[in-house]
Amino acid sequence: SVTAASWFKALAPRSRRLAVGALLLLATISGVACGSTPKADVTPTTDLVAHSEDGSNTVSHDFVEEDIEEPIIVPEVLEVISLSPVPPGQTSVEPAVCAELPPVPSSVSSSVVADLVGDGLEDTLSVYGDEESEKWYLQVDFGSGFAAEVSFDRDLFFGVAPYVYSVFDIEGDGSLEIFLANGGGAHTEAIHLFDVQPCEIKEVGYGQDQEDAVLFFLGYGALSQGGLACSDGELRNIWAHRDTLEGPFDVNVITYTLEGHSLIQLSHLEDTLSEEELNALYDPPCSQAG
Repeated sequence: SVTAASWFKALAPRSRRLAVGALLLLATISGVACGSTPKADVTPTTDLVAHSEDGSNTVSHDFVEEDIEEPIIVPEVLEVISLSPVPPGQTSVEPAVCAELPPVPSSVSSSVVADLVGDGLEDTLSVYGDEESEKWYLQVDFGSGFAAEVSFDRDLFFGVAPYVYSVFDIEGDGSLEIFLANGGGAHTEAIHLFDVQPCEIKEVGYGQDQEDAVLFFLGYGALSQGGLACSDGELRNIWAHRDTLEGPFDVNVITYTLEGHSLIQLSHLEDTLSEEELNALYDPPCSQAG
């Protein structure tokens, strides 16, 4: 008679593995049919898979769904980005922390309220000075709660105390430049130019080296005129003169662009224009407040 052992030995290796798989499958089915309950701590495995000699799967056991836990699928991580939580109502950009300055004295000669640095907050620009030392100050109290200040010497011309002539964003970067009237004559105003950034006010100079501070003379008379115009990121300094009240004007127009704290010349035009043509050059003016 053929015993089970002799029958198993007679099988080829591949058939032996298939037989083992079949017996295990039968034992599992029998256990379920008899009402046996597997232990809770038994972890299902995928060992009940018969492989062919070349390594490919040939027979596999279909597990009952309640016998195994759902697999945890970990997706491939392509890039890890670290984000810092931002409190509601705030931006991730920290506001500039400027030096604390004493309050502006009550003897202010000029004051302008405008958004000078483009952050959506109203800033207060004040001009005040010390008549005895002729030292004057231009101070900005930013809407963020900080301040910046720069001192300047009063020009020795006749006229009123220094004041803010206008503010305007020349280069279109969201930050306003300050046109400061610092002295003048009976029909002339001397204009200096200052650039405002968070925590800083700096006087603008001519050229990259900024050796000389910007100084414009503005005046409007019957025979001579001088003025400023700003458009498309450029500033035009206009000066005109004529010999008679009815004659045309000999006009000089120098066009600049602003790069940081440097006023860079772009062109110089000399022409003879009528009064109407000259007046058209002053539009639009360099003014947003005053």
